[in-house]
Amino acid sequence: MFIAGKCNCCSMSTTGIGIIAYSKAKICDVEFTAGHPIDGGGNATCGSVVTCVVGGQSRYGLVSHFFKHMCVHNTGMYAYVHWLNQTDYPFEGTPLVVRIKDNSPPVSDSPQQVISIFDIDPSRIIIERSDTEQCYYMCRIEGLDTILR
Repeated sequence: MFIAGKCNCCSMSTTGIGIIAYSKAKICDVEFTAGHPIDGGGNATCGSVVTCVVGGQSRYGLVSHFFKHMCVHNTGMYAYVHWLNQTDYPFEGTPLVVRIKDNSPPVSDSPQQVISIFDIDPSRIIIERSDTEQCYYMCRIEGLDTILR
C-alpha cells in the first residue's frame, strides 16, 4: 500500500515518506489485525472486520492496513478500510445480528477509506458464511449496532 499525495499540514513533499505501517492495533484493549480475509481463515472471528458509526448508522469494513503518519502537526493512528456492502438486520431490526448479502448494493454514504482508529468501535465480530443464502452473518461480541429508525 502506498498513500500518495501532498501533506496538507507540513512541508513534506508526499505523505508516503512519513508513513509507518502496522499489522496490528489495540483499540480500548481489543486487538485488531489488518489484512485478514473476511472469513477469518476458518476462525469464527476476523480481526480485520471493524465497525464505525457514520451518519447515525453502523458501517462494517475490512482493514487492510493500520498506519501512523509521521508529521510534526499530525501524528495520529489511522486505518485503511475497504467498506463492506449495505447491511440489513434479518431479525426484525434487532441490532444483534447483521447480514451482508453478496449482491447487496454498496453503501452510498460510505466514509472515506482512511479513518482515525479512534472512530472504530472497539468490538470483535463473529462471522458466519452462508453459501446457501450467499451472505455473511455478523454479530458483535461487545456492544450493539446503531440503526437509523
